[in-house]
Amino acid sequence: ARGDATGRSVEVDDLTRMPLRRAFRETAGRVLDARLTTERPVSLLVIDIDHFKLVNDVFGHLQGDDVLRMVADQIRTSTRPSDFVARYAGDEFVALLPGTSAPVHGTTLDALFAAADGALYAAKRRGRNAVAQASAAGNGERALLLDCFVGRSEERARLTRGFTEAARGVPGIVALVGEAGVGKSTLVRQLAPEVGLR
Repeated sequence: ARGDATGRSVEVDDLTRMPLRRAFRETAGRVLDARLTTERPVSLLVIDIDHFKLVNDVFGHLQGDDVLRMVADQIRTSTRPSDFVARYAGDEFVALLPGTSAPVHGTTLDALFAAADGALYAAKRRGRNAVAQASAAGNGERALLLDCFVGRSEERARLTRGFTEAARGVPGIVALVGEAGVGKSTLVRQLAPEVGLR
């Protein structure tokens, strides 16, 4: 067990030595409740490891574990003692930063998380290896930008040709792969009228 921002003991992940999701949510709830009376600002970071599944698939889970430990150590050394960091899920980490100013996106953890998570996926759509602020991501509104989603217009055109040929009965395989939540199904639905999919 390790202490949270209020000094309470919390359950820690064996691999990363960071508090787990439940501890983070409990601590964040207390910090956000206190913010209502103290008006002390607080920011939330949602941190994701780009292409982590590929690391596990290519190099194995032991090396993937090493990557998780290294990222956790880097987050720990890059945050202040007053910040509360945790492993939220899989390759996703969170950091609650009391006393830091950021645009207000709500008073609950769920509202803050939705805004931060939206910014995270906006960064992924722009090509990953990026930092995005929630206010710069359309105030939490999700939009699928096809050119950004696929990367380049040439790749989108190739995808459109592949779907068009498949819809006409030309033998072939069209594989659209990517992490959950980046909009693959939405992309296919939006391309459907253009390429004649039913």
